[in-house]
Amino acid sequence: MRVPIALFAISTLLIVAICVTPRASEASTLRLPSGSPLYDDLEHFRALGYWRGSLEARPLSRVELCRAAHEIAERSGELSGADFRRLRRLLRYCEEKLPGPPGAWLGDAIAREAASAGIAEPPAIWEPGLGLQFFGGPSPLDSLADLDRRPRRDGLFFLALDAEIAGRLGAQLRFYEDYSRLTPLPAGDWTDNLPPDGRGVFTDPSARLDRAVVAYGRNWWELRLGREDRRLGPGRRGSLLLSENPFPLDGLSFHFHTKHVSGTSLFAQSQRGPNPPSYMPGEAWPPEGEVQDVPGDAYLAAHRFEFRLPGPATLGLVEAVAYGGRGIDLAYANPVGFLVAMTQDIVDRSGTDDKKVVGADLRLDLPPLTLYGEFLLDRLVVLDSADDGEEAGISSFAELVGLRWANPFGLAGADLDLEYAHLDPQVYFHHDHDIRRALVTDDRLGEGRLVGHWLGPNADGLYAALRLPPLRDWGRLELEFEQARWGLVDGLRGAELGFFDLKKKDKEWLVGEVATERWLALSWERHGWRGPLPGTLDWRLSLAHVARSGAWEGSGWQAELRLNWRLGARISS
Repeated sequence: MRVPIALFAISTLLIVAICVTPRASEASTLRLPSGSPLYDDLEHFRALGYWRGSLEARPLSRVELCRAAHEIAERSGELSGADFRRLRRLLRYCEEKLPGPPGAWLGDAIAREAASAGIAEPPAIWEPGLGLQFFGGPSPLDSLADLDRRPRRDGLFFLALDAEIAGRLGAQLRFYEDYSRLTPLPAGDWTDNLPPDGRGVFTDPSARLDRAVVAYGRNWWELRLGREDRRLGPGRRGSLLLSENPFPLDGLSFHFHTKHVSGTSLFAQSQRGPNPPSYMPGEAWPPEGEVQDVPGDAYLAAHRFEFRLPGPATLGLVEAVAYGGRGIDLAYANPVGFLVAMTQDIVDRSGTDDKKVVGADLRLDLPPLTLYGEFLLDRLVVLDSADDGEEAGISSFAELVGLRWANPFGLAGADLDLEYAHLDPQVYFHHDHDIRRALVTDDRLGEGRLVGHWLGPNADGLYAALRLPPLRDWGRLELEFEQARWGLVDGLRGAELGFFDLKKKDKEWLVGEVATERWLALSWERHGWRGPLPGTLDWRLSLAHVARSGAWEGSGWQAELRLNWRLGARISS
């Protein structure tokens, strides 16, 4: 055990040695949740060229966001009215979350000036919060997901607490109350966050711990332990490896950032509890003759390094390993052991035979465009001499490309988004059918844990959206189109089917019968509305026409309404 720990310590020192001078003071352990609409504003201004920062590793610290907002504000005289309204939302957040002198997040020079004037940041802050949420939608089509494809973690009531001491040590907690009867209801009924009667509030509640993380960091590095949403990559909902998940991962993460290089390492538990040593999703549970006393814990280790190259390019490199059947393996937590797991055996024949994937993503900032792409290599069958030709196994890849066009067609404050993703039939799954060593876990436990892209294997998806400029007091309108296609084998999608033995001669773009879901939606949303009640109100109303073909026939209209009222307070000591 001492050897992996020593390697981890040496690797950390090597990172310090090879990196360039760290940025100015950015100490803050409190982070902005990955689903916040403020990220969309930052992406807009990045596409316009007002700042060049990283949004690929989320959640982002409050200080990094406010430094970006300050950099944009220095050019506020160049902004149109609609763009300035988007900037004002960023600045309002900074005023609320980082009040007082901005020395702690604008740079060392301003910090020294504030200190000389006898002004200092409070040594400790406490931010309790509570809120009410409502989500409703008549879904006669029993759509596979809500329209915006975000995690379905909607509770009637939630409590939160963010706390930080001197910008170094912090903790973030969030609980919400869920109701098991409400997800999903039969076709034709309504889905909302209210129990069928008042008694259900007390007899059928289900409290969930949505976020529970503690962190310690300095100006250029941070260590975080606990549960929170995470994203790694440039996609609309994250990367091909780690996207916004139905339930957040529990784990240990390490972050560092310098002027030209940054990195994120994550070691997380992806599955808990006993399960048979080999299980094929889609089969009866538990398999006949198997026992359930075999430890079923599974783990995920992932590393991503980002290089800001000269010119408009930013390059990201990713490696991940999924394994089960043993405890925590600190060797995989080694951030400088990059590509070591993959080079053990590129065809999954190493001693541990763990699941390994590598990937790369590239972003080009060409104002007013941001272009991005990602490639994920799951399994490369090139050294298999026993089975070659048409009877050989298949290689597995996944690809994603997209763009953001800020202020398209002369519409100041608007955005045009395009994205396409394709995933091979056997991507994410392990070749011996062991679910513990797969990157995707099916929904048999009712939690739908998904590490990779939300489409799952043997699928592709096309997304387009035009987000109109924000109105002065009425939010903004969005016109969205999405088409998702799945290849079905024995009537099952890839995440439901699991790994199936596919030969090279059988491989197609989508294997099996193709099922399609296509929708066109008009949405009206507003965030941070301050009405007569204390706190803020967010809302999103969507009306969509959904058409499904293949295994799921049907078409019709679908409506969704989201309301979120939040009340918070800040206590300094």
